[in-house]
Formats: sequence, structure tokens, C-alpha cells
Amino acid sequence: MRSSRRLVVTALAVLLGCGRASSQRAAIGPVAGADRPAAAVRPLEIRPTARVYEVDPSRSRFELYGADVFTGEHKGTFGSWRARIEIGPPPVISATVDTGSIEMAMAGATGILKSYLLETHRYPTATLTATLRRTDGPPEEHVVEGTATLHGVEKGIRFFGRLTPEGDGFRFATDFVLSRKAFDIRYTPLEPLLRDDVRIVLDAFARPVPDDAPARARPASDEAPAPAPSTWYTPPPP
Repeated sequence: MRSSRRLVVTALAVLLGCGRASSQRAAIGPVAGADRPAAAVRPLEIRPTARVYEVDPSRSRFELYGADVFTGEHKGTFGSWRARIEIGPPPVISATVDTGSIEMAMAGATGILKSYLLETHRYPTATLTATLRRTDGPPEEHVVEGTATLHGVEKGIRFFGRLTPEGDGFRFATDFVLSRKAFDIRYTPLEPLLRDDVRIVLDAFARPVPDDAPARARPASDEAPAPAPSTWYTPPPP
């Protein structure tokens, strides 16, 4: 009997540790106050050719992974995203996602995620407002730091990525994990079986927006983003 219990505990420990490891954990904390001293501004590794950039969905990849103790990691994609980068000292990122547009690869998981975890009927959007800065590390290493609002919870967030020039634009790639519980994302009936870590993988190409292009209307804070066109990631047709 004791041997059987040990085997069960060992198996659960292995399952809890399964899934592809990320190289970093996003720092989650209180939203930075206005009295916080500004970080030193360093030139970007790229040389911007425009004042505003938007992410090109046809040349980008955005993925979300969640995991349970029995079947491991599962990929999810959002069908409606958009993001802008306004070049300045420092560049400012504004991104919005329609949470109700998520689709999970695992059969049956999409409904649970929408209804009980993300509660998309109550929280139809998630947003990120952040700055992009060079670090003291390799030239391509940059840090994104700002405020994320997810599931109605506003938190300060910081993670690192690689920024490289590509044609007339640039590419930003990152791979990190964050705690869903930090944003009060829980589902009591299945909570013991769900891993807290959610893995985010982003490989985005941003293209310059001509100065004479009309500005895209921004939605009010309590409205869902326009469903099309997406400017972050649009899953390919089946």
C-alpha cells in the first residue's frame, strides 16, 4: 500500500513538472506609481524609420500554453489581437486582446477556459501598456515593463525579449511564464489539477505605419476591441 502511494505521488510530481520549460518568469507586482524614478533611456538596437509601428499578423506568431497534471501542456490562440508601438523616449506599446476569441487545441477545453477561468462574458478584453527599453546585456536584449490588465485585475509586469531589425521593420521575440493566480484566474472544481504557470510565446514582426495613414480608433475601456482586422496574430484557416 505504501509503495503504491509512493508511485502515485511520484507520478503526480513528474506530471506537475512536465511541459516545455521557459527561460524566464515574468515579474508580476503592484502597478508602478507616478513617483517612481524614470529609468535611463538608451537607444534601441534598431533604427526606427517611422513614429508608429503595428504588428503584422501574417509574419507573427503568438501562443499561450496552459497545463494540467494528467495531459500536460495545451496550446491556445486568440483570433482577435492588435498592438501599436509609438516610438519615443522610450517607445510605448499598447496592446488589446479580445479574450472571447481564444481557441484551445484540446477538445472541450475552450468552453471551460472561456466560461470559468477567463470569464470572458465578464472580462471581454485584456490589455498591456508598457515601455520598451534596452538592457545592459546583449545589444538585442530589451525589457518590456508596464501594466497588464487581465481578468479585471491590474498588475505591474516585466519581461525580457530580443529585438532585431528585419527589412523596414523589426521583430520582437519572447518566451516567458506568469502566474494565472496573480490575476485571480481559478476554477475551484479543477484547481488541484491545473498548473499555475501559463506560458506565453511571442514572435512578432512590426511594420512602420506611414505618417499620413489614418489613426485607428481606440475602443473605450469598457468596450471589446473591433473584431477585424487583427494586427497581432490571426490563426491560419483550417
